[in-house]
Amino acid sequence: MNDLPDPVDPPSSPAMAGRGAGAGPPDVLVLGAGLAGLAAAWELLEAGARVTVVDRSPPGSGTSHVAAGMLAPVVEAEPDHPEQLALGLAALRAWPAFAARLR
Repeated sequence: MNDLPDPVDPPSSPAMAGRGAGAGPPDVLVLGAGLAGLAAAWELLEAGARVTVVDRSPPGSGTSHVAAGMLAPVVEAEPDHPEQLALGLAALRAWPAFAARLR
């Protein structure tokens, strides 16, 4: 018995057309079709990998739905974890360019 959920299609974009398809197993299996999983799948597809995304629920219906698009690294970082703050600030700086690619 297969315990994996059915694969879901990653977000479509003209840049992804024809990528990731083909014979053979995927190069990468992404678990989770939320914002992070689908963004990772998209980047992997852009890099030429064959990607399969699986999730037990519809895309974006888990924690991505609850987060409401919040990028607040100063609020979310723990005081004794400066690397967490640095990563959150880097993500915040990278967001505008990533969002522009989604259009």
